Amino acid sequence: MTSRGAPRRWWRRIAAAAVAGALAGAVGPGSAAQNLSDDPVPLLVDGLTNAALGKHEQAIRDLKGALAAGAKATAELLFWLGLSQVKGGEVDQGLANLQKSTAEGDPARIRHARLLAGEAHRKRSDCARAVPEFLTVRDSDPKLTDPATRMALAYLADCYLRLGRFDAAEATARMAETVFREDGDKTEQGFATRLRAVALLGLGDAAQALALLRRVPALNPDYALEDDLPAFFTVQGRPDKAFDTLVLQGYLGAGLSSPKGGGARIDTVAPGGPAAAAGLAAGDHVVAINGVPVADARIFARGVRQAGPGTRLDLRADRLGAPVEVAVVLGSRLDAGFHHRQVPDLFKWHLPRHLAVTSAERAELAGDLHSAFLTYWQLVKAQPPDSRVLERLIRLAGAVTPQPVVPVKVHALARQAMDRFAQAKTTAEADGAITDMENALRWAPWWPIAHLNLGLMHMARGNPGQAAVFLRLFLKADPQAGERLQVEQRIATLEAKLRNPRQ
Repeated sequence: MTSRGAPRRWWRRIAAAAVAGALAGAVGPGSAAQNLSDDPVPLLVDGLTNAALGKHEQAIRDLKGALAAGAKATAELLFWLGLSQVKGGEVDQGLANLQKSTAEGDPARIRHARLLAGEAHRKRSDCARAVPEFLTVRDSDPKLTDPATRMALAYLADCYLRLGRFDAAEATARMAETVFREDGDKTEQGFATRLRAVALLGLGDAAQALALLRRVPALNPDYALEDDLPAFFTVQGRPDKAFDTLVLQGYLGAGLSSPKGGGARIDTVAPGGPAAAAGLAAGDHVVAINGVPVADARIFARGVRQAGPGTRLDLRADRLGAPVEVAVVLGSRLDAGFHHRQVPDLFKWHLPRHLAVTSAERAELAGDLHSAFLTYWQLVKAQPPDSRVLERLIRLAGAVTPQPVVPVKVHALARQAMDRFAQAKTTAEADGAITDMENALRWAPWWPIAHLNLGLMHMARGNPGQAAVFLRLFLKADPQAGERLQVEQRIATLEAKLRNPRQ
């Protein structure tokens, strides 16, 4: 269960204009059929209206019917059909139509299409494909004025978390947090703040993460700190306690929000979860649990957690104005996988890190600097870049004897990455070159120039957070660098960008 409200249905804001635009372009001269039943115009009106209202199954039927009746497959029509297909379960076909809709037309609509595609990949836990879509949205709107861009930043931070790129996640979530705060959107600000806190948990900074998480309830009343207890136990090196927490807490398998007037609205239902098995549906408004009125989504979520797995709850709900009674048997959050809280990702990335760091710290305390150095190096080669680990490894690289050298092959790999970046004609090629440089750095993470080049590459690519991280690591690796002043000035510029992403 997630206590965060469902993402705002941003696409409805452009619905009216889109309906008019699609009608103007989708039905050309002579395209109307002679038979009224084959006329695409009524189908287009119904399809686009249903899509804008979130009635996606009806929209798919109507828009496919309009195309079959002779409507032109404009980019606008394909966008709305793709949107409904992605939201209505025909994900692969929807992704294909969204891709076609980006070939031409309004930049704002193209951004929305990219955001939808990225969100679909993200929901499939395919963040490797989602990240390029979110980056494309961000790059197309540098001032972050479009609601789609702001949501893309938050979803990008979430994907970085799932990929174990905690530095990138923290910086991206910080930018999203800032723009949501400037726009007065407290709910989404709370979402971004929580993502930033989880990133800090991944980096091992539980104290700062807890300070951030304590801000979230004031921004989003539906948030409950108890949801993140497994992550805290993971960071503290207590996977047994984290698993206990997951096992002992009940799981409904539904996304909730608090509507006006009280109760808890079901926004989303996880396939195969207890809510789905009981017949709960999106849009249901739960008003009582075991005969006790539900004040809001947070109270309802707390009751579910405390009830525990295997407990039967008798729910009274309102469905389309009619009362319904639903009996649901709760499951375990552990059985559910709990993917939307990034806990498995923390287990995947943080536990090996915790064990390696603990082992290296013990070796260093015992005076075995060489073993500590090798332990950190193996960790760097096995996981995405982590500034905290890299700082420790750089410090030990200057203390061990003999000091490590940069292999010839790493020089060659770095040169190839720099050449590829300089010759990149697309953002995808530039991102690929950055990945190549990061892979080269794994084999010689004490090499100052590699950190400098990575920082400059990220800076040119528009990633201020990652750029600042690598430029700081450059100064750690080469404290006497002749270009220290210029690098410090660049870091200050990048920090100002993070504080004010729209400048």
